[in-house]
Amino acid sequence: MNGKKRAILFDKDGTLIHYNTIWPDAIRAMIPLFREKFAVKKDVLDDQLLSQLGLNGQLVNDSTPIASGTSSNIAYVLNQALETSHDDLLSFVRDYFYQYTIANQDKIQAIGNVKDLFTNLKAQGYTLGVITADDYESTIFTIKHLKIDELIEFVATGDRYKAKPSSEAMTSFSSELGFDPDQILFVGDSIIDMQFGKHFRTGIAVLSGVGLREELMEYTDYCYQTIHDIPYDTFFTK
Repeated sequence: MNGKKRAILFDKDGTLIHYNTIWPDAIRAMIPLFREKFAVKKDVLDDQLLSQLGLNGQLVNDSTPIASGTSSNIAYVLNQALETSHDDLLSFVRDYFYQYTIANQDKIQAIGNVKDLFTNLKAQGYTLGVITADDYESTIFTIKHLKIDELIEFVATGDRYKAKPSSEAMTSFSSELGFDPDQILFVGDSIIDMQFGKHFRTGIAVLSGVGLREELMEYTDYCYQTIHDIPYDTFFTK
């Protein structure tokens, strides 16, 4: 590695904040608004839409649009349910989730004390960033809500970069802040996160989100309960 430069990039939903406290309800609340605004095929049921998006009851399935996809992925599924394709659908999805996030900020619940963790990691010399499939405005709102915005030097979102597992966000981070991939850890909770983690020194899975241990371990050798249980320093001495 080049000197002692070290960085850790984190996924957001299911990694920094609890997924189930906000997003399943958000998805359910979106469907009636979607039906009100757009001409949905008569034979399309709500449960069918929710299942296609990745929600079955209270269970969010990994590698689905709502688990690790972008607003574009969600809009694509919804578009298939329309009588006629609609150009405003993506804008509807993006605006809906942003407004829902603001109106339900009490449901944005950190997984442990994220601010303290990030403060300690910064004090140890780590550069920190967030790479998420969520949109930029919602992500920035969440980061500020967690009071970690001043601790983060890089944010990549699904509406500004190619979605994970594309290496585009990693390449941008490396170029902008002067890191080699071998100097960066990536932490996430989904299969796509761990596929994305292959671009870095190490991809580290956490079980606080949508991923199951046995599935995540097919893509990484490292799996912890939460971001607070990871011995970050040891990954730079291996």
